[in-house]
Amino acid sequence: ALESTKASELDLEKGLEMRKWVLSGILASEETYLSHLEALLLPMKPLKAAATTSQPVLTSQQIETIFFKVPELYEIHKEFYDGLFPRVQQWSHQQRVGDLFQKLNLRARSNKDAKDPTTKNSLETLLYKPVDRVTRSTLVLHDLLKHTPASHPDHPLLQDALRISQNFLSSINEEITPRRQSMTVKKGEHRQLLKDSFMVELVEGARKLRHVFLFTELLLCTKLKKQSGGKTQQYDCKWYIPLTDLSFQMVDELEAV
Repeated sequence: ALESTKASELDLEKGLEMRKWVLSGILASEETYLSHLEALLLPMKPLKAAATTSQPVLTSQQIETIFFKVPELYEIHKEFYDGLFPRVQQWSHQQRVGDLFQKLNLRARSNKDAKDPTTKNSLETLLYKPVDRVTRSTLVLHDLLKHTPASHPDHPLLQDALRISQNFLSSINEEITPRRQSMTVKKGEHRQLLKDSFMVELVEGARKLRHVFLFTELLLCTKLKKQSGGKTQQYDCKWYIPLTDLSFQMVDELEAV
């Protein structure tokens, strides 16, 4: 029993150390993301100035559409980075960060309407970064929750931040393309879409964000393709399974896995 208790304490200690490791990663990632936003602000400022002249390169409306909320996003993530940095530097096992993620997700939702100088990004790639950032933040929150004990004061805050993040991603999908509630299949039958949601799938040890669709007789797992130039929303099919072939593993069967 004593050995079991010591093993549990070691697992807890390792999990809490992993929290710091995950957060150190998000700090480095946020620094890179801020540099991408700064790169977008560089062409935006002269274009805005030219819009007021007699020969504008782009109209003010076009600039607003192309660089939608970029300055606001920069301020939001700069505040998040500035808040997270000192907490990681002065780390303790009881340190909380969930409130920062809550605020980040809430502000990003309301604004919906390491630096490498050799890295080159096209304007199209940079403009996709804000949506890509929400996806990555969702995966980070999953990682943090995995290594945060249910008794830790940060646990409910992180759960709420994850809920906000997932709802935000779902709302983006709803706005991009109205969902079709049924799809025609062979012999004139109709397949009803019952529910869809973002989920995390473990693929060869790596966590991947998936969009899963539950139909009346089928479970479909997909990856949302990156969008550009107003293209229709598209998915890559990763796998699907008829519900008749679906089985579940109970928690006690999974053990260490």
